[in-house]
Amino acid sequence: RRTAAPSARPMAAAPGAKTTFTGKSLSAVSARVASARQGSAKERRSAPVARATPPPKATSSPVLEPMEEKKRWAMVFCLFCAFVLCNLDKVNMSVAIVPMAEQFNWSGTEKGLVQSAFFWGYTFTQVPGGFLASKLGGKTVLLWGVLLWSFGTLIAPWCANMGMGALLASRFIVGLGEGVAPAAATGVL
Repeated sequence: RRTAAPSARPMAAAPGAKTTFTGKSLSAVSARVASARQGSAKERRSAPVARATPPPKATSSPVLEPMEEKKRWAMVFCLFCAFVLCNLDKVNMSVAIVPMAEQFNWSGTEKGLVQSAFFWGYTFTQVPGGFLASKLGGKTVLLWGVLLWSFGTLIAPWCANMGMGALLASRFIVGLGEGVAPAAATGVL
């Protein structure tokens, strides 16, 4: 009894499935392919020699022109500076709250309110920041975020002298500006 000959067309394997070679050994198949590529000795002598250039090497990132490379590194440096500033402005109140609490006679609750006001603003702009970065671009949103949180940090000493509500508003503004930073930086990259 004869079995049907294997199909000439290979079957696609399911993703992750192991494929096995049936039939002739792999070395016999590769030798047959190599001899078919070389052709007969007569064909090689009569055919003109074509020198092929090697294919370009595959790289994980495209080759950049020198000016584009400089721009990329300048952008990375700007992002680095923005996030250093972001983290400095985020934690500066943690340091300043000790002498401020003594000066203004704040209770533990009031110190907690000042510390948490930042995170109210930060939480409020996480999702809108991502939306704005996708619509307007990460550079624009990050620029406005840096300007907003820097303004909030700049006015904090005057706000503290005005009262607790003004200081809470200042810290909220800092949080609003810094909340857009992660999404905007992702948009830039």
